[in-house]
Amino acid sequence: MLAASVRRFFRERRPGWEGTDGADVPSTREIGDRGEKIARWYLEKHGYQILETNWWAAGRWGELDIVAWRDNTLIGVEVKSYPAGEMTPAEALRSKKRSRLARLIKQYAKLKRRFDCSLRVDLVVIEWAERGKVGTIRHIESVATGDDL
Repeated sequence: MLAASVRRFFRERRPGWEGTDGADVPSTREIGDRGEKIARWYLEKHGYQILETNWWAAGRWGELDIVAWRDNTLIGVEVKSYPAGEMTPAEALRSKKRSRLARLIKQYAKLKRRFDCSLRVDLVVIEWAERGKVGTIRHIESVATGDDL
């Protein structure tokens, strides 16, 4: 039920662009792209090396928004962006999605022959304030459980 209301919300208006001229409102794709660009900037600023963005697994089984490296750890990063206060990170990243991301980072590590490192799945949440300004950026490490990895 919650997922349906979130989908309806995103169809009806663009997050964080209330009060702007209709011509200035970006598409949902553009909003997602902006969120990923901000997440890359944030991670690099905090010492992460970005290895790839928008990496698709063979057979198109899923996508990792960002693949990063830090402290001998290979990290799959999921980026979520939505209006401030609309949902919690737990609502933004359901259990099934966390499991899929864990499988994807394992597949990436195997494909790139990175057997000597730790694996982790992180979530970066971009919350949009009014008029398309970044409200908050939250980086939540290790969102996938040990069982998933």
